[in-house]
Amino acid sequence: MEKLLESIEERLALVPEGLRAHVQRTRATARNIAENHGIDATRCDVGAAAHDLARHWTNQALLAESQYQKLKLSDIEEKEPLLLHGPVAAFWLRNEMNCSDSELVSAVAYHTTGRPKMTPVEKVVFIADKVEPEKVARNEELEIVLRHAEDNLDLAILSYLSLRIRSLLEANKLIHPLSLDTWNAISAEKSH
Repeated sequence: MEKLLESIEERLALVPEGLRAHVQRTRATARNIAENHGIDATRCDVGAAAHDLARHWTNQALLAESQYQKLKLSDIEEKEPLLLHGPVAAFWLRNEMNCSDSELVSAVAYHTTGRPKMTPVEKVVFIADKVEPEKVARNEELEIVLRHAEDNLDLAILSYLSLRIRSLLEANKLIHPLSLDTWNAISAEKSH
């Protein structure tokens, strides 16, 4: 895990300073949430460290890298290439940094959209990215997500998705089907 983290940190050195600061805040948040829930904090830290390695890339660069990686793109990802920054970074993690931990790779790939049947590490990385201190300071609506993250990761995810989906609808923007699938899967589990 140490060598993997070194490889990630080498790539992090290449990202803009503001994004690097966000990643550090997300890592600290992920560790706190993980420790609070008895989830492996080291793995959550590694996932959080890698989650935005491609976030600063242009839409054109993300599309080109996705083609190079032979990623299967949805119509929404072609129209909103920024959604590809997680899958692109996950590819690097698996294929260039030799990460054999499929849960970590998945946590990075789906940290933006979520996915049904998320594992505990995936949930922590997803939530930590949304509720790191600066994001909460910029958007007080996220405080409810942060509060739920203290004792119920599923409720935190539902709270975030509720805010995000509403925001996208109000702005007449596209909603990634995986976000809707995540909402439906967690809601269905809660109703049983």
